[in-house]
Amino acid sequence: MTIKQVAAEAGVSITTVSHVLNDVPGVRANPLTRQRVQDTAARLGYVPNRLAQSLRTQRSNTIGLVGDEIATTPFAGKLILGAQDVALSREAVVFVVSTGYERDVENREIDELLRRQVDGILYASMFHRKVELPPQLAAVPTVFVNAECTTPGVSWVVPDEVAGGRDVATCSSRQATGASASSTTSTTSRRPWAVSRGSGRGWRRAVSPPPT
Repeated sequence: MTIKQVAAEAGVSITTVSHVLNDVPGVRANPLTRQRVQDTAARLGYVPNRLAQSLRTQRSNTIGLVGDEIATTPFAGKLILGAQDVALSREAVVFVVSTGYERDVENREIDELLRRQVDGILYASMFHRKVELPPQLAAVPTVFVNAECTTPGVSWVVPDEVAGGRDVATCSSRQATGASASSTTSTTSRRPWAVSRGSGRGWRRAVSPPPT
């Protein structure tokens, strides 16, 4: 089904159909005409050509999500759903790839996403760590998730581990579980440096008496 067939069936010009279905900014259309075009397109099963649209708008409405263990852990599900929720609200789609900590695989997957002209990249880590920006992403809008980017000017988002440690200490105190600061510190010390330091700092703030 082509845009020409939709125009003929709706009794309008091809330009009108293009403006209506692509919701071109600044272009006015009679509400009845707009509705007729939309109804006709739906009835005929017309699907816009995203490739043609991307050539015109220079946007693909796609986002790449690159992760080390993103497809194999429970935490990944919520991360992917969160990305999809935001993408859907902007009529975009998320492409998810998993690297398994293999640099060759990561480079290949990133190159493939860039060949598909994604509008941006979410670089996700399954534990809080410092990561360098892959060279291929130097000119691509990129946000690091659950990791700090060592490259200046690149955005990153990490959990509030200090608040998490504070909440654990508060819950432990309320429930009288007998957990001590030393036992919790011993547990977190085996985790990545940022989590250990952050949650440990939050714990100490909660259990230490305020300064006099």
